[in-house]
Amino acid sequence: MSAADYRNEISASDEIFKRTADAYRRIRNTARFLLANLNGFDPDSDCLPYDELLPLDRWILGQAQALQEEILHAYGDYQFHHVYHRVHNFCSGELGGFYLDIIKDRQYTTGADSTPRRSAQTSLYHLAEALCRWVAPILSFTAEEVWENLPGTRGHQFSCLNGMRRYPPPVMQKTMPLVRDDERAPAGQ
Repeated sequence: MSAADYRNEISASDEIFKRTADAYRRIRNTARFLLANLNGFDPDSDCLPYDELLPLDRWILGQAQALQEEILHAYGDYQFHHVYHRVHNFCSGELGGFYLDIIKDRQYTTGADSTPRRSAQTSLYHLAEALCRWVAPILSFTAEEVWENLPGTRGHQFSCLNGMRRYPPPVMQKTMPLVRDDERAPAGQ
């Protein structure tokens, strides 16, 4: 059970199993949302260069890069529970609670070949590929399922931590927390 710290005594109860199942469901549903929004996207021809991505899309890739560094460090220290919890928090916080909610309008209302949509899809593609690699050592069947459904041509050989993309340093690190705080504030404040 990768959600628990194996170095200590591991508790088990119906409530713990329920919370773990809910966390897994969040990660899996995030992967499903990423894949669903890549329908019709060909990474070989549709991916935009990093410099052409919209600022919000560059920001989320920066967040993913920072998380990836934490994940690689945690795997190196055999801290599997840290990986599980950080990935879950990323899926429910930065992605599900913020980024994916914002880009829905862009995904559903702009033209299939528009720059805003391609920018979001480029980020979604990189996020889906990264998520797949991040969870492969602890959620291998889920990672394989995501890998098989990612658009584009890739080998059948799946390599979990090799080939993780590197992105430029995170952008908008100072301004994005202000935007997120403003979004959470009640209307009229």
